[in-house]
Amino acid sequence: MRLIYYSLARSDNPKYDEQWVQSVRSLRARNPSIAVTLLVFNGASGLVRSEAERWRVHLIELGGYRDWIQKYHQHGHVLALYPTLHKFMVLSELDPNGLSQALYVDCDTFFFEDPEILFDMFGGCHWSARESPTSRLCPYGYDPININEELIEQIVSREELNWVVPFNAGVCLLNHRIWETFKDLRTTYFDNAWRLMVGRHCLGSSGSDDCHVRDAVLRTAGQEDISRAIPYPSSNFWILDEITLWLTLGRVGNFAQTVLDRERVMQGWESIHAVQQGRQPTVAHYFSCFQQDFFQHVPRID
Repeated sequence: MRLIYYSLARSDNPKYDEQWVQSVRSLRARNPSIAVTLLVFNGASGLVRSEAERWRVHLIELGGYRDWIQKYHQHGHVLALYPTLHKFMVLSELDPNGLSQALYVDCDTFFFEDPEILFDMFGGCHWSARESPTSRLCPYGYDPININEELIEQIVSREELNWVVPFNAGVCLLNHRIWETFKDLRTTYFDNAWRLMVGRHCLGSSGSDDCHVRDAVLRTAGQEDISRAIPYPSSNFWILDEITLWLTLGRVGNFAQTVLDRERVMQGWESIHAVQQGRQPTVAHYFSCFQQDFFQHVPRID
């Protein structure tokens, strides 16, 4: 079975519910039958419930986000301040029987073609995703301030990990039952996230955009936590979940990955530029910061 899934930790901001609605409507406009699941923490809104029923989406409510993380890490109450640590480890909560491929998509995505194209084209590796913006593979240039691959290489060597090419986690195709490793990796994943948080806030410099997390980390971290901290290899706090994922997948033996085709999966301003030119990818991950610009060029679906 092929599955497309979303994972959402709901907050008081309705923006993400509204993004998901447009994403799933665009998906169903291109494929009315593929299995779609939405995993929700902190309760589903009335809008999400009605849209899930309308578009035949299997809705799974998993209780509180903080409570879920707390099961796997003693500092879950701090980790839960970061809203997207659930996107992949959450697959360990599902029954994997019969699942052959899984496509994860963020809520800020929009489909222009049948996603079966991606399943057919990129089934050879465990993990297929676009390169991370500003990484070495990015065609628009490498920026070590945003992603310091030299520092990541040092971390990988020190931790005795396999190298995982930095990728954007907004659209990811999973194959060869890689999700079956997630139960064993959950504890490592959340521990890596904690060690990176401590590294950012106790060893490095914090930004104003995550001062609430900084304060919680400084109140909680002890000397042992600081001694185990991983230096945070970015100025961007909002890719902590991705860096955590790269380091965690580095513990998977024989892990194989590939980069999704840039004409099939577009990200950020690429999406806007393409639709202005009349080109359409299979799916656009437009990024929340470009949402207004994107929908100036792409009609919303009712």
